[in-house]
Amino acid sequence: MSEQISSDKSDFLLVLDEGEIYGFALVVENQTPPYSMFVPHKYAYLMDLVVDPVARGRGYAQELIKACSHWQKERNLDYLELNVLTNNDEALKLYEKMGFKDKDKHMYLV
Repeated sequence: MSEQISSDKSDFLLVLDEGEIYGFALVVENQTPPYSMFVPHKYAYLMDLVVDPVARGRGYAQELIKACSHWQKERNLDYLELNVLTNNDEALKLYEKMGFKDKDKHMYLV
């Protein structure tokens, strides 16, 4: 992760309220692999989004997502992408409310 922190292709976005940090998002510039099976895209990837549990419900996560979307558009990237665990119901509701759609399905067999 230290590469993302020091890269000019990434940013930490913070939620500050009266000098207190209540959340952050790590967003990075990414691109599809250079294989013929992929349509080439440059996109923003939301690596991490965290809001302090005591500050949830105040709209901070939505503001962070809007800021990431703005970051993506400023850099002329095609879209904003993220991964979320299927059992993270709270996050899924948030992302769907913000307009995120399923892109693919990642599956595994144990």
